[in-house]
Amino acid sequence: MNMNSSQKFKRAQNMHDRKAPQGARFSKKPSNIVLVGLPGSGKTVVGRALAYSTGYGFLDLDKCIEDSQGMSISEIIQRFGEKKFRALEGEVLSQLLSIRNHIVSVGGGAVDSDKNWHFLEKIGVVIWLNVHVEGIARRLLQEEKRLKDRPLLADVIRVEGREKRFAFLVERLNQLFERRRVYYERAWGTLSDVCSGPNECARQIQYLINRSYLRKFFRFSRE
Repeated sequence: MNMNSSQKFKRAQNMHDRKAPQGARFSKKPSNIVLVGLPGSGKTVVGRALAYSTGYGFLDLDKCIEDSQGMSISEIIQRFGEKKFRALEGEVLSQLLSIRNHIVSVGGGAVDSDKNWHFLEKIGVVIWLNVHVEGIARRLLQEEKRLKDRPLLADVIRVEGREKRFAFLVERLNQLFERRRVYYERAWGTLSDVCSGPNECARQIQYLINRSYLRKFFRFSRE
């Protein structure tokens, strides 16, 4: 695998850059919006809804990596190890520094690094989707086939019994949360688990960003 893959990445970026009709607008356009959160927190589905409503493009970091390498995340980790995969995440994030007007969905483990977090803050406004682990576990267990595509959670499939599987998954998600919490709490904004669906989450994120801009505007106008 060629870990230095900027040309492949650019092709993958073009494939997954989804433009949408202009919808709701920001009071002041952020360069990009970066969504972070635990696996299964809804980063991709919320990101697509937000891209559609704002007219921004959409990029999924894991998908860009998969297309640039020609294999799934699970295959990359199995063949080359998690350490090389994390290095590849950092490489792709550094290539995203030049993009504008995009919603970027970032895989859970990519935040687990000071260097990567620096890249995320340079790319755009970082929003943490803070979803309760029990809700995530219930959602993931309804889509067990997709668990195979999540290397850090895939072994839950081998646990027998739905209740034991649920408890195992909650414990694993809590472990990930505690390890990454220090990074998540650095996010510019937090969207708690209060949305009824991805479209409402998109509206809440727009409101959060607009409210911050208006507060700054009125503060400066009074000085």
